[in-house]
Amino acid sequence: MARQIQKTLIFVTVFISLIVLSSCKSLVLKRAIAEKNSDLGEQKRICKNQTPCGWAVYTSITKTIDYFMTNSRCSCPENFTCGRTDDDLSISAYVYRCLNATQAAANPDDPFAFRPKAT
Repeated sequence: MARQIQKTLIFVTVFISLIVLSSCKSLVLKRAIAEKNSDLGEQKRICKNQTPCGWAVYTSITKTIDYFMTNSRCSCPENFTCGRTDDDLSISAYVYRCLNATQAAANPDDPFAFRPKAT
């Protein structure tokens, strides 16, 4: 009988500990999300050389593009185009990076290229 009570107490202690730990993780996650959302109010940074400015996510078998996702953290500098540079098979997406006019001219039919406005 005492052994059964001891096992029950251990189970309850472990269960309560898991609940406390999961609530702490939830608080940390909520804080991280809040910090991320506060960053969105800041001005976008310029995408660095190898930082993607967007991704065209496609169906892996047919490579039909499902949607385009822009990088919310950075954008291309003035007079640059967000153009397709490579295919990342691991995430089933075409990767887009900032290209100058000469680089962008290599793929003029890219439907997702963000070209600078003509002045």
